[in-house]
Amino acid sequence: MIISLGSEPSNVRISAVHRLDPRVKMFSSVILFLAIILTPSSHWHKFLVYSLGIIVLIFASHVSTKALARKLVFLIPLIAFLTASVFLFSNRSAAGNILILWNLTVKSVLCYLSLALLASTTEFYQLIQSLEYIRVPRVITGVLTFAYRYAFVLTKEAERQRRARESRTFGKQSRRERVRVVANLLPQMFFRTLERSERIYAAMLARGFDCNIRTISFFRFRAQDVAFLICFLIVLGACFFIL
Repeated sequence: MIISLGSEPSNVRISAVHRLDPRVKMFSSVILFLAIILTPSSHWHKFLVYSLGIIVLIFASHVSTKALARKLVFLIPLIAFLTASVFLFSNRSAAGNILILWNLTVKSVLCYLSLALLASTTEFYQLIQSLEYIRVPRVITGVLTFAYRYAFVLTKEAERQRRARESRTFGKQSRRERVRVVANLLPQMFFRTLERSERIYAAMLARGFDCNIRTISFFRFRAQDVAFLICFLIVLGACFFIL
């Protein structure tokens, strides 16, 4: 299975962050995650430096800030769950609970933004190839590859089911009827997606797929990759160990 990693969507503005070696971006993201997680909640000035650094990278990469803001909506259920858990099951004082909640919220938002920035500036298969370079087990990379591939299969099947339902539905339906129709469609969508995924997998095996991602482009370190990595480690180390 050969995949080209050199092409980019025409509507995406390519920046210097996009052109960085994916291994450098993944390594930097992991180091940043560890620094954010290990920073004590009372060191708010370090979180400020982390936030400024992420904001600078977001603007330097020309990633849509509106798109990133919309992705933050997915954190609302997690933050609500954490808030309920802290205040219902913690024996600490109100000030202690607020400090814990601040710690969890800030770290979750910063890590999520870092992950969203990495995903927005790096193709999925480049991330998988980077994981293979650092000797992540092939089972994990294979599962991630198939999950990514079949997510689109599930989405397309759901869209087909929606169009079929709308073409067979006349007039306004009540909420109860819509729930009943959707409940009947879910098992059909599952089995149709399963059958389609099996056909896709059989076609991939017929074309020589062996869970290895082969590309026509290869990673190589360049001067800008080394410069970015050195600057990143210096700034992050100074923030974490000196401030």
